[in-house]
Amino acid sequence: MPKIPRWIWLLAGLAILIAAPIGRGNYFSLILSTWLIYTIAAMGLNLTLGYAGQISLAQPPFIGIGAYVSALMTLAGWHWLVTVPCAVALTFVIGLAVGFPALRVKGHFLAFVTLAFSAIAVLVLRNEEWLTGGVYGLSNMPRPDFGFFDASKRSVVMGISMTPTTKMYYVCLAVFLVFSALMYGVIRSPWGRAFKGLRENPIRAESLGVDTRRLTLLAFAIGSAGARRSGPPVSPRRASRPSLGRAIRR
Repeated sequence: MPKIPRWIWLLAGLAILIAAPIGRGNYFSLILSTWLIYTIAAMGLNLTLGYAGQISLAQPPFIGIGAYVSALMTLAGWHWLVTVPCAVALTFVIGLAVGFPALRVKGHFLAFVTLAFSAIAVLVLRNEEWLTGGVYGLSNMPRPDFGFFDASKRSVVMGISMTPTTKMYYVCLAVFLVFSALMYGVIRSPWGRAFKGLRENPIRAESLGVDTRRLTLLAFAIGSAGARRSGPPVSPRRASRPSLGRAIRR
């Protein structure tokens, strides 16, 4: 039998993702949105751990940091399109800082260092209630409004009724597709091959002229930026305790 081209599988998967929430309830859309969010975070971790071979247990706090930065800026009146790049940039910088211990320690010792960062982040985000709301998180974040696509209002598109939760799913899907394309480009680039060399044999990679120090930092920084959440998929009328609070407790 002839082999089915990859692009056909990609189009079929995209069609399934687009049609998945149609005719379903809000709960189903919420589950799909959460799945997309954590898939984005997993892709970032896959770059750090799977391709670069750097053991990191600091992915959950980066999810919380990115979510809180976006939520705080949104509550301050900034548009979603501004808050997301800011959250990505901040998590990138923090990931770069966390990556510095990876230049000194390896293996299980690096895992302990990233675990310590996770513990510190949980304590800060949980106890600084004046900023993060503590274990209850933040609430009443407005949903993205792009003019032609307002995720806070129910509407009918091509005869299909779309609730705000369903619209948030499509926002998450758009971010998922963009990040997937970016990760595909990074992995297929010379950087991706250098990451694999860093994972397999750092000494050999360095002997071939690969800057292992820079690649180690980039692996942590890019993977941390991938942990930036695309936004809380819950209703803004419900306090975002199920989203931000859960991210911190985990």
